[in-house]
Amino acid sequence: MKKLLARLGLGDRDRLIALHRRLGLATLVIPVILLAVIVAGVVASAPPTPVAPPEGDGLFGLDEEKRREIFTRITQHEHFARSMAEEQFPDDAWSQSDAYFGHMRDLVVHLAFVHDLHTSQIFLVFDEGIRKHWPDDGGNPLPASTEPLRPRIR
Repeated sequence: MKKLLARLGLGDRDRLIALHRRLGLATLVIPVILLAVIVAGVVASAPPTPVAPPEGDGLFGLDEEKRREIFTRITQHEHFARSMAEEQFPDDAWSQSDAYFGHMRDLVVHLAFVHDLHTSQIFLVFDEGIRKHWPDDGGNPLPASTEPLRPRIR
């Protein structure tokens, strides 16, 4: 072992201690440099594009006609989502509600992509339509309630 250390130029104890200190310092310096690079990248990155300010009655950066169009698209899938949830969990109202909102979340993501909007805008339109009792295809407002939280049966 002494011969190997001597070959590496680490034959004496003082040199070995000095190498150990340098390596110890390097293990501290490298993460600090990486952190600095990450922080600099975050600070230098452009902020997200803000939602356009309302024009007239343009809540959420959308005029009422566009919001109603999106809400109509949501209601067109609402009955399907409810029936799928009832089929999946025939005897469990909470699980039906949970599955229904899972389907609706997927729809919101799809509509945000199709309309080049943020999912928050779609959810806000969905909420607005329910609160203002906008009618679905059958002329009825969507229900504004959900089942109380309870663990799923299966």
